Amino acid sequence: MCQHDDPQQKLPVLEHRLSDLLSHKAGPYLQIEADLLRGVSLRSTLRGLGWLWRSHRFKVPDATWRRQWQTSRPVKTYKVFVSHTWKTSGLPKVLALMLSSCWWHALASWAVTCAAVIVVHAYVPSLPMPFSFQCRVMGFVAACPLAPWTLIAGSLGLIVGLFGGPYYPHSLWWGSDSDMCFLDVACIHQADDELKERGIYGIGGFLRHAEELRVLWTPPYLSRLWCIFELAAYRVANPSGRITLAPIFIEHSVLFLLPAMWSASWSYWLALTIGLQDYGYLMSEALPIGFAMLPVLGFVHGLRRLFCEKHRLFDDLQSFKLESAECTELFDHIFVNSAIQKWYGSTEEFEDFVKGPLFCEISGNSTQAVDVPLQYCLLLSTGPLSVGMDETISLWAGGASTPIASWLFC
Repeated sequence: MCQHDDPQQKLPVLEHRLSDLLSHKAGPYLQIEADLLRGVSLRSTLRGLGWLWRSHRFKVPDATWRRQWQTSRPVKTYKVFVSHTWKTSGLPKVLALMLSSCWWHALASWAVTCAAVIVVHAYVPSLPMPFSFQCRVMGFVAACPLAPWTLIAGSLGLIVGLFGGPYYPHSLWWGSDSDMCFLDVACIHQADDELKERGIYGIGGFLRHAEELRVLWTPPYLSRLWCIFELAAYRVANPSGRITLAPIFIEHSVLFLLPAMWSASWSYWLALTIGLQDYGYLMSEALPIGFAMLPVLGFVHGLRRLFCEKHRLFDDLQSFKLESAECTELFDHIFVNSAIQKWYGSTEEFEDFVKGPLFCEISGNSTQAVDVPLQYCLLLSTGPLSVGMDETISLWAGGASTPIASWLFC
């Protein structure tokens, strides 16, 4: 709950600020000085395993914050305003953002390494293939040499692409401004008290210059008063702006499944090397596939827990109450509530806005906001595709014709 410490001492300051607020049509709720408009690349905030997200703001030396401030640069607009709550620890948000921001780098790196393995196999026939499996496909019967080079190279490429994505040149893919964002701890000076205060109470101005408000939703989000202020201010400041719901449990679900799919692929490859083909279809096909699915089953419990958050998300929106939101300062509480009253007329009207138009906008009255995107499905397929390439290379090395060798992908 809000801490109302020494309210009498704060009243003169409050009265002065409120009179200033009411003297403007839109109010300085939505104003910001041009020299405070600074932005950073969203991917750059993930460097150092996302230290910006994981560090406690009061435990970082001022010199570090000054260096961080210098890495931001003046902007006129933001592609994205990242709205989140510091009540949620940083690591879960870092992992989610790493996947959502660097999935393309991971996919491209995986594709390049797999292609390199295929090229090496084509031009270096003597590449070691220490294992073998008895193949019986479309009338072709042979003991084919087998090696996990695509599985090894593909998994390494995927990891390097995912965790190396924050360090890739910004202009390499979509341009230097493609992911220019506002992140409070990076774009508001943390070592200068005056600049920090001007930045905090100018949040509405930052929102006014953002093309998109991306809500990095975690369970405590709607319990934080400043998060609610950002939702309220953005729709007033940018009536045509885009509000995007980004629940981190989607990325967490993919991060649960991705190693499971790779474990399943490795399990299938190991089943091939054991030589179960001599024991009929049940042992040679059904058993390896079933064995390969065992790691996936181990992740079901975690997925069930994560998707419970999906239902909590919709429940929180539809049962939203402004009075349950928390803050740490009396002035912040009155500042935010006065802005909401000015924009929406009353607390009840704002609550109706959250439960009605805002809920419909960010959820689309469907599960679209919490569906698994196509790019994540492609990432999940990298493990099975890698083991399929290894099996195809094995068939080629064993003397199979092209139609037979490519049967896995046809």
